[in-house]
Amino acid sequence: MKIVITFLILTVCLFNLVQCRTDPFQQSIISPIIESLYAINPVIDPCVMGQYVICEKTDSNNSSSYQTITTLNFFYQSNQLLISDDITLLPNLTSIVLNENIVLSVSFFQNMHKLSQLDKLELNFVNYSLPDNLKLPPSVQQIYLNQVFGPLDRIWFDSYVESIIIDDVSSNYSFPSNLKVNGYLTTAQFPITYFAGVPSNLSQIFPNLANLYFLINNDIDIDGYTDISIPITTAFENLEDLEFTFNYEENYQSIILSHFFSYTPILNNLYIYGNGFVIDPTVGYIDFSNIKLSEDYRLYLTFEDSDSIFSSCKSSPCFKNLPNYSEFFSSYCSYPFDLIDFKNLGLFTVYYNNYEQRLPNIDNSLLNKFVAQRSIIVGDIPDSYCKIIITLKNDQLNGTVPDCIQCVGGANAGFVLPNPFSNFNALSQPYCPGFHVNDDYNQLFPTDGTGVMNITGTNLGWSSPPLVAIVPNSIFKIIIPRNTGTHKQVNVVFSNGQTHSFNVSFIPPTIKSYGSLEYEGLLVFTLNGTGFNFIEENNITINGISYNFTRAIGGGTEDNLIGYPLSDFPSFSNETQFTVFATVDGQISNEISFYYFRSIEVYNENLVLNNTGGSIDIDGSFGTNNVSMVSISINGTKCSVSSMTTTKLTINYPPNQPANNLQLLLNIGGFAVNIPVSYIQVQTPIPSTTSSSTSSSTTSSPTTSSTTTSSTTTSSTTTSSTTTLSSTTTASTTAPSSTTTGDDGSNSSIITISFNLIVLLLLIQQFI
Repeated sequence: MKIVITFLILTVCLFNLVQCRTDPFQQSIISPIIESLYAINPVIDPCVMGQYVICEKTDSNNSSSYQTITTLNFFYQSNQLLISDDITLLPNLTSIVLNENIVLSVSFFQNMHKLSQLDKLELNFVNYSLPDNLKLPPSVQQIYLNQVFGPLDRIWFDSYVESIIIDDVSSNYSFPSNLKVNGYLTTAQFPITYFAGVPSNLSQIFPNLANLYFLINNDIDIDGYTDISIPITTAFENLEDLEFTFNYEENYQSIILSHFFSYTPILNNLYIYGNGFVIDPTVGYIDFSNIKLSEDYRLYLTFEDSDSIFSSCKSSPCFKNLPNYSEFFSSYCSYPFDLIDFKNLGLFTVYYNNYEQRLPNIDNSLLNKFVAQRSIIVGDIPDSYCKIIITLKNDQLNGTVPDCIQCVGGANAGFVLPNPFSNFNALSQPYCPGFHVNDDYNQLFPTDGTGVMNITGTNLGWSSPPLVAIVPNSIFKIIIPRNTGTHKQVNVVFSNGQTHSFNVSFIPPTIKSYGSLEYEGLLVFTLNGTGFNFIEENNITINGISYNFTRAIGGGTEDNLIGYPLSDFPSFSNETQFTVFATVDGQISNEISFYYFRSIEVYNENLVLNNTGGSIDIDGSFGTNNVSMVSISINGTKCSVSSMTTTKLTINYPPNQPANNLQLLLNIGGFAVNIPVSYIQVQTPIPSTTSSSTSSSTTSSPTTSSTTTSSTTTSSTTTSSTTTLSSTTTASTTAPSSTTTGDDGSNSSIITISFNLIVLLLLIQQFI
């Protein structure tokens, strides 16, 4: 039959009776399977169908017009079907997904080594035993077994698999004995029942587990049950995510994890669903003191339908020594808030807690958000809740609300309504006699729109863009938009509807440096500094003549940049001194003198310096040999110049710890070039045991020494003060940050080539 199908497929494809996408040989393998599963004509091209298989063109040389099958995805079948055809003859398979009642034969696993590209294997039904000598292909990373009938085979664990998920097992399920250590597995889901658990040395077998999920069948009604245990004796050094899902809620077996969390030093997520987890009665609480997380991580605790863990708690608080800013979530769990230590929590969320109680005391805690909904919470909202973000909806709060909520008014208080308060409802008008803004706010801001005003006061409300609450109702920040000048007014509307006006001014202009940039033949003279106008053109006076420069770009961590076409600029000869100042919205900048250079080039792409300090040569074309015009610094630390010609600078640099991404700023007469710098550790020579060896060692020095350091030089690639931007240019130009040419330029803006490219594009748009 297969021969007939193959003949038909080849005939149809070769004579172009239909357009064929699937490789004919591969179609002859897969089409009979699809026909037996879904009664589809085997002549129909499976790649064209778009179901059951995914095809790709895998021939890198494009010599074949056919696609090959990379994914099998066979859907549900009402009757069980065994695939006996050899699908390992499809060598490009990366994923096999077999849904309910579709089963692979043992012969598939015997030939599975042929599938060298297979990444994912998903089997709904495993009811056979596989020999211990069978191995998965090294490419397989993901295993999903929906139903396992019988003991787990060794093949699933003696492999390179990174993830294995097992959903359901039979009564004779068990782990293989004497498993080898597997450092590849990082994610695992294992069922646990009264008749089978997990190995006690699980953390030793799988030392790199980061995500561990337990599905626990704990029906107490099964005859012969015993309580469940997970005996862990060594630490899960890499475990971050731990989840327990219990299948039964009323009659259940219990599981006690004695000191389990002493073995999870970097755990940051604990999830428990269902009843069954109980606290060791000899201890009475869970101690999280052995969990040590960095500042970038939080411990997330989630409990859903898990009354058993709270009812078994014999100590208050129930969860002790939580890492700072841990986050707690519970749903459908009834317990008193006294069991919770709010001191180290950053977020607390509770839904459907039917234990009648008042809101907890949150004074002296790290808490910044409290959410409680559809719970039996009665009484008042304390004043302390004005200092955090709150959501208290559909509870039974029947007391009073504090002034901060009365300020908001009922129409804007959806975060605490509905609740049967005695002094507040949806129709309550805002009433805020305690609203007050302190006058100690900062009043001077940059012109680039990055300035932040800090506002303090009482009953200021909660975050409402553009206002951001640092501490609700008392400390806020707001970004001040771009502007210039003095005695301007910023009007702020708070979330409670209260308004306030702030008097502000903007920094006067300061000119730090000049430069020129070339892009596609357009040469632009630029000024670098702060306090320029980002909204309108900037008025610049050079040698007494006024020019209208472009509006500023940049800002933030970069200085402001403005430009003027050099074609309309007065011509200066080399080393000509000129003066410049800016006038922005009535504020006049410093008047600064520069020396004009049309071209300064540096040939060194980067500099590698010794951590002990030393000297180094910088090659280039500097336009002068006047040492008095030169200043050099590395990240603000001054260097000295020992000699200079128009083509070479020799500098002395200070010692520094080994580091990368430093910058050397070369400033010549007001024009600055930025060069990447790294410091490396000097290797100390090992002393010789003989005098002759010592002498030899003394005369033979390393290429890179503590006194003379080589640099990376590319003669064909230059960095010029008049730079032609290209992908091969690595150094950048900027101007000095001094008001005199003798300054080291340590405060000047360092403009990288990538930044210059953006600058030029924006400047050019203004000229067009």
